[in-house]
Amino acid sequence: MNRCTRVTFSGSSGADYQFEVYPVSAIFNDFGAVYMFTNRTAAPDGTGQHMAVFIGESEELGSRLAKHDLLQSAGRHKFNCVCVHREADEDLRVVAEADLRKRYKPKGNSFSFLQNGH
Repeated sequence: MNRCTRVTFSGSSGADYQFEVYPVSAIFNDFGAVYMFTNRTAAPDGTGQHMAVFIGESEELGSRLAKHDLLQSAGRHKFNCVCVHREADEDLRVVAEADLRKRYKPKGNSFSFLQNGH
């Protein structure tokens, strides 16, 4: 898997989380992580800007992503990156996921989005 870059996302608590950025075509081994599906666009200064579409966590990232409904239709859901924050500790993953969801409120995590077959 070829990482594109690294990015820092801040949670609503102010905590910073370091993520590795990969294309949606990346294949992962199983390890614990918080993951984000993002739409990365180029900023005028050449850096990338990410809009969170979905945030989740898994003890076995590779297996989870291989079966993820949203990842199978990335183009339709307008995201082009998988951002990965490696974290083996389940309690820390759950806290980070909730912190990031509270800050970014990704549409892919909303009940109405999921209910409408997106």
